[in-house]
Amino acid sequence: MARVLASQFRPRSEALERCYLFIGGDTVAVVDALRALQRAAAGDQAVDLERLEGESGVAERLTECAAVPPLFSAVRLIVVRRAARLASDEAKRLASVLSSLPIHACVAIVMDPEPAADPRSLERFASLEKQLAQAVDKLGVVVDCSAPEASMGPRRLAELAAERAIRMEARTAQLLWSLCGQDFGEARAYLDKLIEFSAATGEITEDDVRSLVTEKRQARVFAFADAVARGDLGAALSHLDTLLASRARPEEAALQSVLPQLSRQYRLLWQARDLLGRKIPPNRWAAQAASPAAPGEHSLAALLSRTPGLADKYARYARTMKLTTIAEALARIAEAEAAMKGVGNGVSTSDILGRLVS
Repeated sequence: MARVLASQFRPRSEALERCYLFIGGDTVAVVDALRALQRAAAGDQAVDLERLEGESGVAERLTECAAVPPLFSAVRLIVVRRAARLASDEAKRLASVLSSLPIHACVAIVMDPEPAADPRSLERFASLEKQLAQAVDKLGVVVDCSAPEASMGPRRLAELAAERAIRMEARTAQLLWSLCGQDFGEARAYLDKLIEFSAATGEITEDDVRSLVTEKRQARVFAFADAVARGDLGAALSHLDTLLASRARPEEAALQSVLPQLSRQYRLLWQARDLLGRKIPPNRWAAQAASPAAPGEHSLAALLSRTPGLADKYARYARTMKLTTIAEALARIAEAEAAMKGVGNGVSTSDILGRLVS
């Protein structure tokens, strides 16, 4: 199979293939590769572009579009999106028309895979992708836009930064990868923002990553924790929906993001409540970082030494809580995590977290 990684996809106007198939779920890579193909198809002219959806009748519409000669450039580019939704019969018809396309037509088929929750859907999608890949292989190129393996995630992030003339050390890339729960889509979205922020210095540092990623996640989880603490069930469930949507699978979001971050938040609130009980004002909390009593992990003082503006927020929320209330919350979070892992009550992620919130 003629296959190329999206990062190495460099189509040339004078050597365009008859058709391309874009596989994999890295949507940013798909968009970048399509833009590269569009520029190549246009050359020095305006591009002749048609967009179709992967639905019933797309093969017939593709044939009709391909029959129309281009007006502005030498090639008419026809893009078929969401091909993963095609029925098997329609996919066969689409594959069969590729070999009869006129010379001025160039077709780009994008699978746009959607998360599949059951084995039957996964099997159907694999069969559909294989069928289209076999047809494209005879006439063009398969462009792999898959997210990297977990072990290669940090390296790929560093490479993407280097492609835009931004330096990011391996340790920094690993930190970004870890903070995003090894979710390449989320890590890449943060990387784009970090590259913008680092344009002047030409380097992304660990402090940059912590400042952007940690604080944004804290803001979401803090709002959730706040709603839970004040008993606002409607707001808590709304924030929970947003947090669970941060992963393709809700159980991954719960175990890798929601519960760990929620536990961390209440541990920080415990420290804030304790500091208030010892009559230490919030503006002196950061100085406690060097204290032997400061925890080595999830240290409020260490957090405030980097972002002192959060002290007043933690003080405000801690004043409304008792240590016994925070302890009960931590116990319920531990029970929810155990249930997520099959030890305890709960039939689904939403059920377990819904009971935790209420």
